[in-house]
Amino acid sequence: MSRNLALVLVLLIAASPAIRPVSAEEHYDEEDPALRMGDLYAGKGAFDQAITEYKRVLFFNQDEGIASSVHSKIASCYQAQRQWTETIFHLRRSIQTATSLAEIEDREFDLIAALLAVGRDSEAELHLLRLREYSQLDTRRVSLYLCVTQTYRGHWEKAAEELRGAFSAGDIEDVQLKEQVEKLELLFAEAQHTRRRSPGGAAWLSTAVPGAGQLYAGDPWDALNAFAVNAGLVALIFAALKQEWYLEGALLLLYPLRRYYLGNRNNARLAAERRNEAVDEQFRKQLTDGILSLLEAEDVR
Repeated sequence: MSRNLALVLVLLIAASPAIRPVSAEEHYDEEDPALRMGDLYAGKGAFDQAITEYKRVLFFNQDEGIASSVHSKIASCYQAQRQWTETIFHLRRSIQTATSLAEIEDREFDLIAALLAVGRDSEAELHLLRLREYSQLDTRRVSLYLCVTQTYRGHWEKAAEELRGAFSAGDIEDVQLKEQVEKLELLFAEAQHTRRRSPGGAAWLSTAVPGAGQLYAGDPWDALNAFAVNAGLVALIFAALKQEWYLEGALLLLYPLRRYYLGNRNNARLAAERRNEAVDEQFRKQLTDGILSLLEAEDVR
């Protein structure tokens, strides 16, 4: 899949500002000059300076109640710079030092989004499955994130199951929301049953007739090129043999023909894989846009 698409999606899902608002429980944050300076730098996009100020807060302030919030702010600065290793590290520290279930829930989802951004889909799924065990958490949100994860991985049926788990048909009262969910379910079914090209079949077709596999995979120009090059080399070999130029014919057979013939088979396989990936990417884009709209609707509620 395209990691650029993944990155855009994750940033939209996370949708978290560089600086989180200070809660009532964190009134003491406002009295810390280093924290205020960090917020000021971050608000202006000077993330490196903001990180320095936040780390100063952690060094001089031994109050564990503030640590989770500051680690989260540092993670947001690193996320804005797409430094995902540091983002993940500080989100983990934020979760470890959190003092409430609400903090843990929000930062777990931020961590999951960061894991998805770097392609660690399996790890993100494990976190989501662990979150599902806590009945106090927003299980619908967990299911939607799992739906995103399975969509990324091309597991259309599992993704559809998560969508159905998040929105049972009988539980949807909003007509517009029900239409959105039904549309996504149909799209998942279409993604699952849309015909893909067989890379192995494409390679065997080009083994029989150079270019046939590329044509089957939907790449007619490469098919024409493969057929013309291989046919031309075969014609040259026969011409050389006809003139009794056996050495030249043997060299043409062993080097250029062998190279282009085997390359044609590999290109056919790659063409089929590219076509399949293009089909999957199109479905991913439509599905993730739809899931994002559901997540945004949930956030509004």
